[in-house]
Amino acid sequence: MKETFVFSVKKDTRRVEVSNHWKYCVGSGQAKLAMRSDYARQLKFIHDELGIERVRFHGIFDDDMQAIMSMADMMPMPGAEKFQNYNFFNIFAAYDNVLAAGMKPWVELSFMPSTIAKRKKKVTVNAEGMKTMPAKDDDWVKLVQAFIRAAIHRYGRNEVITWNFEVWNEPNMFTFFAGTMEDYFHLYEITAKAVKEVEPALLVGGPASATGDWIAEFIDFCEQRKLPLDFISTHNYPGDGIGEAFAMKDLFSNVVGGMKQLRSKKAGTALDGIRLIMEDKTETTVLAKGQMYDNTKKVSQIVAGRYPIYYTEWNCNAILTSPSNDSKKVACFQVKSIDEMEGNVTGSSIWAFSDIFDEFMIVPEEFSGGFGLLTIHGIPKPQFYALKLLSDAGSRKISGTDRGAGMSECSIVPD
Repeated sequence: MKETFVFSVKKDTRRVEVSNHWKYCVGSGQAKLAMRSDYARQLKFIHDELGIERVRFHGIFDDDMQAIMSMADMMPMPGAEKFQNYNFFNIFAAYDNVLAAGMKPWVELSFMPSTIAKRKKKVTVNAEGMKTMPAKDDDWVKLVQAFIRAAIHRYGRNEVITWNFEVWNEPNMFTFFAGTMEDYFHLYEITAKAVKEVEPALLVGGPASATGDWIAEFIDFCEQRKLPLDFISTHNYPGDGIGEAFAMKDLFSNVVGGMKQLRSKKAGTALDGIRLIMEDKTETTVLAKGQMYDNTKKVSQIVAGRYPIYYTEWNCNAILTSPSNDSKKVACFQVKSIDEMEGNVTGSSIWAFSDIFDEFMIVPEEFSGGFGLLTIHGIPKPQFYALKLLSDAGSRKISGTDRGAGMSECSIVPD
């Protein structure tokens, strides 16, 4: 049975400017992907069609980016470790592609190169960075400062001071950081000071936490110690246990259950197997109303106008093979959430722009449930078209009505 809704807008209704915060940035995978030609083509398409200004990715200091080159990595022999140097060729190849697309890099300062890591413990995704503290603070500081000096030399001060420098990624998740909150705060302190020592005008911030966590403690720490802090960043994925509130018991239960199914099911593709382990609850569950509003409002109240707020990752769920990522459900979630977040955030970054994404592997199936607005071959998904509709609509909102039961409406008119 079809249900029809009709609403009207009076011509003299007051118009309210909207920020289009979702155009500030968009997410992607690891830094190494930004050196690919197909990635670069898709990124330019996203910028040209949607007007998104920046792109964020992980792992500029991962071992496969070779930010620190050691003779010992190539020829492991006694004394070889003494011969090493910095090498930002690959990082800048990635940034060259970003700038050529008409965008700017959102600089995530991560992860720890194994050469200077306290422990050789990799991040728990398909990446070559360590999730540990540096063995010596000074080694990390020197790397960060050498990188910034090289970036300014290559791209110019006037360009680099328009970039954001974010310290790490989700340090409150064991996946990305093998340390305590206090460890991260210390890492932030030495990093922020290192950044500002090279160029005081650079923008540095954090904590890049999952679920809006650690914000109050982080601000208190920075203010008590009078540390540089230009913005607050955090993430939220309200549609599943991983993204919502550390429901790790549910996660482990799903994994154990999936392992049993792996033994009993017939053979299939790698994607079939992953979907047995990574349950997509958003496909069968009605998302609670206003989850992005509630999370961003809470963070906004904590920050209380003292700093810009950037949600540098957000989407419906954190399951990278979720069938709903290819459906209109996520598209509707994004449009509704963008409206809900208005006024609570300075800028935001939907995760992610393309299925050229390999936190586990690049899945070869065209519609694999990846995070992307585009498939691996650049086919736009429903969520792309939802954002295209918003991009073309304009930036003046003239009405907004909550109908209850998760349904709302708003009208946006061209400038």
